[in-house]
Amino acid sequence: MLKRLLEHEVKINFEKSKIGMKEVEVLGYRVNNKEIFPIFTDKTSKLLNRNIKTRKEVQRLVGLLNWYRKFIPNLSEKICEITNLLKGRKDDKKITVTRQIKDEINKLSKIIANESKLDFLDFSKKFTLECDASDKGIGSVLRQEDKIIGYYSEKLQGPELNYSIVEKEYLSIFLVLLHFQRIIQGNYIEIYTDNRNCNHDNKKITSRIQRWKLLMNEFSYSIFHIQGKNNSVADELSRCFLLKTKNKKEEFNQLVNDVCQRERNEKIKID
Repeated sequence: MLKRLLEHEVKINFEKSKIGMKEVEVLGYRVNNKEIFPIFTDKTSKLLNRNIKTRKEVQRLVGLLNWYRKFIPNLSEKICEITNLLKGRKDDKKITVTRQIKDEINKLSKIIANESKLDFLDFSKKFTLECDASDKGIGSVLRQEDKIIGYYSEKLQGPELNYSIVEKEYLSIFLVLLHFQRIIQGNYIEIYTDNRNCNHDNKKITSRIQRWKLLMNEFSYSIFHIQGKNNSVADELSRCFLLKTKNKKEEFNQLVNDVCQRERNEKIKID
C-alpha cells in the first residue's frame, strides 16, 4: 500500500491514519477483509426508538431505516405500517403511533444491531442468483459460492397477481437483475429457478416475457433448474407475503430472519 502511495505521489496524515487494522470504519460501515456490517451505536438506537409524533419525524425514521435496507431482507414489508402513517398527510399534525408499530421498530433495531451483515464482493468468483416466485410475491438471493451478497424480495401488486406462474418466475429474474445491476453487469451470472420452463427455449412464451428477455440481453447469464428444496431462501422470501396478516405479523418477521440466518451458515448444494 505504501509503495502505491509513493508511486502516485499521494501524501497521508499518519496521525489520522490507521495501519495494520483487521477492521475499519468507513462511510457508515464496519469493513474487514471478508464482510461488511452497518455501524450501530447507542445514538442510532436512540434515534430509532425515540417517540415519533409528526410527519417529518416519521420521514426521518423511514430515511434512517432505508440506510440499512441492503442488510435486511424484505425491509419494505417490515416498515409498511410505518410508511402507512404518511398516507394522506400533507400537514405536520400530531401522529398517533400504535404499540404494534413501536414493537416493529424495536425488532428492527435488534436485527440491525445483532444480525445484519453481508459478505464482501470478490469479482474473481462467479455470481449466483437464486430466484423464486409464489402467488403473491417474488424473492431472490445473490451469492458467491456460500457467501451472501444481498437479498431482494417484492410483493406483487395489481395486474402482476394475474400473471401465469412462468411469467411470475421470469418477472422475479428480470427484477432482481435490475436490482443488482450495478454489481453484476459485465460479469457472468448463473441463475437458478425451480421452474423448468424458464431454462428452456419455449416458442410459446408470451409477448410480455419476450420484452423482458430483450431487456435482459444486456446481461451475461444462463438459467438452470434447481430443486425446490435447494432453493429455500428465495422460496421462503417469495412466500413470506402469504403469512402477513394482522394476527401473524410476528411469525412473518421471524420466518424471514430465521431462514436468512440459517442459510448464511449452510452451503446450499445445487444439483
